[in-house]
Amino acid sequence: MGEHFLVAQELHNCPQKRSFTLKNKTEACSISSVYNKSGFADQDCVMTRERERRIIFLSHAQSDAEAAKLLKTWLLSAFGNNVQVFASSDWQSIEMGMNWYDTIDRALHDSALGIVLLTETSIKRPWVNYELGALRAGRKKTIPICVGRVTKAALPSPFSHAQACDYDRRDDRLDLLRSIASTFTFPTNWVPEAAADSAPALVAGPLAQLSPLTSGHGLAIERLLNGVDRWTTVIYTCRATFTGEECVPDGPIKRSLWSHIPVDEVQTVCVAINHLMPADVRASEDDILFTVMCSNRAEQLLKSALEGVKTAEPVPSLLNRDLIIVGENNFSNMLLQIMQAYLPWQAGTGKIERRKGKPRPDVYVELVPRLYAPVPAVQKKELHKGGAMIALFPNPFNVRKQVLVLFGCHREGQFTLEEWLRSEEVRETVDGISRVPKEGTRAIQILVDRTLGSADRSVQPMAPEAIRNLADGNRFWVTPLNRSEIGEALIVNESCSQPHSLYDLSLVLQLPLQAQSAIAQTVASRLGISDLYWEHSSCEIGFHVTLYEFLTHPRPEVQLMRRLEAITPLLAEAFGQTQDREVVGGVTVKIRGLELLPSALVSNVEFLDESGNHATWLDSVRQWCEKAVVRADLTERGDLLNSMRAPFPTHLTICRFNRELSEAEQSRLSRVASDSRGLELLTFPVESVFLTVATQSPYRGVQPVKTIVLAAQS
Repeated sequence: MGEHFLVAQELHNCPQKRSFTLKNKTEACSISSVYNKSGFADQDCVMTRERERRIIFLSHAQSDAEAAKLLKTWLLSAFGNNVQVFASSDWQSIEMGMNWYDTIDRALHDSALGIVLLTETSIKRPWVNYELGALRAGRKKTIPICVGRVTKAALPSPFSHAQACDYDRRDDRLDLLRSIASTFTFPTNWVPEAAADSAPALVAGPLAQLSPLTSGHGLAIERLLNGVDRWTTVIYTCRATFTGEECVPDGPIKRSLWSHIPVDEVQTVCVAINHLMPADVRASEDDILFTVMCSNRAEQLLKSALEGVKTAEPVPSLLNRDLIIVGENNFSNMLLQIMQAYLPWQAGTGKIERRKGKPRPDVYVELVPRLYAPVPAVQKKELHKGGAMIALFPNPFNVRKQVLVLFGCHREGQFTLEEWLRSEEVRETVDGISRVPKEGTRAIQILVDRTLGSADRSVQPMAPEAIRNLADGNRFWVTPLNRSEIGEALIVNESCSQPHSLYDLSLVLQLPLQAQSAIAQTVASRLGISDLYWEHSSCEIGFHVTLYEFLTHPRPEVQLMRRLEAITPLLAEAFGQTQDREVVGGVTVKIRGLELLPSALVSNVEFLDESGNHATWLDSVRQWCEKAVVRADLTERGDLLNSMRAPFPTHLTICRFNRELSEAEQSRLSRVASDSRGLELLTFPVESVFLTVATQSPYRGVQPVKTIVLAAQS
């Protein structure tokens, strides 16, 4: 390459030389043809061979595509065939049918120089930040070009870290050309001043209405979390889960983020970091080393936390943080599966198709009808590629913390979601959620899809839109989970000392009798408080897990009691018809950790399959119970049935608070619960369940109505 340009320089300095020879190949080149009348390098005078061209990566916002095209044309005119300019918006850079992410990634790798076109829009775009980070990570020289109202004197970090160019200034344009020549070892006096004079005027595209990336901005989507947690953690999909790459197992990821995160999640992750995690709650810029991680790393940290493993990191356990999970991945799928018994919209995978030679299942979300929440016939019930879901719910492993899932169906769905998060409709939707009276603990789901727009897409292109819930007219679904606001101050359960009549019909799972005393002793030794209402000694069936509450009526009058008593045998008979066909065994129950609910100390219950993964068994139980209600022909007696039937969280009640607790006792209970999240109390297989009636509060006078032995798993 240097040989070519030494000859070029010699020609420039010695006009009398009219031809030169390279490697036995004679190339005639008149000095008068080196520059044309406009002062640009003549395209017909090829100084380098095709394989020796140098690549400039031009980064810009999509709205500035026209300005980027003009800039590319000017640079090619100035340097002839000696350089290539890659711009993702130009069809010549990415041909139809090519994988655009792989092409951009390859161009970032192969380029020797990066030019970043900065306008009022692009300076705020996460994708431009992404490309700048990729260039910096590759140790590529970068030159910011300021257009319009953006000037190099007022550039924010990280753009201000490199010498920039004010494009409207002639001297800066000339310096830009000379800097490019210097980067590629072209002779600097090879660049004519006339090229700077012939530069086209660059006009920035229409200013995008983006919210500023500042702390305390009060963005609508931020209000969904409804709280400030310094250690809110953003979890993105680990590329290693679908590429076979190696994921660094320990500490902060030791490779640049841009090469580890899937391209379709980059912008959504930027939204999460910049909009949902205000900078004013950070104590140190190094916090981000612990609060942005891939789904594989998060899964490892959750497993360690559940097992009670202490880490040397000076940060809270992942169980004690609010979580923002981006994408459809191993971590979001696990939590959504656990919540499947409660959420009306459920994620799933369908028919497996081969895409680009690789098998890929269809990822979708569907609206599942519930007995107490029928779906209107004209309601949109499924979203596939291009659809997206936002789900907010308490963390089932620690109900005091929240989980926000930003879930896209395939790459197209993630892009749909990112665009919707920046629309005006997101504000209207969240404002609507805030107007719904908050009674107890709840889950929220927002479903987003693209509308068809007009027949002429150039007039009205497809736009993301939140699906309307035709049952109430809102653009969201609110699902009550618990009548109490989890996290409230501890209260006395007066029914422990002053019991009253009750009629409760539930499906329950009884713990092995031989293990119950040992569990009580283990917990009592940690609490140091023995005079509470212990469930194993006060309830006729001892420790148990309620799987489904058909109905609960405190202090029922005689006439109501007769109606309730008439329902019980009908349900028992319906279960007899369905038990072997609808529910199977093969599920293991793990009783682990301690949690404080307003009036009781409980332990979390997990259902695991034969591989030790979290199972959707509880949702199968819910469906089984609802089918039994239909078979018993009880749907017309909906006024007697509970609206919330699968208790949240799924728990084992250890003891109830039958008296006032002192501040010291409350503090001790809170500390013991926090320190005991990894405490494993019992693991046992599910072999049978019971349909029971309780006739006295809080849960006494228990009579098994039907014992249902579960079929072995086939």
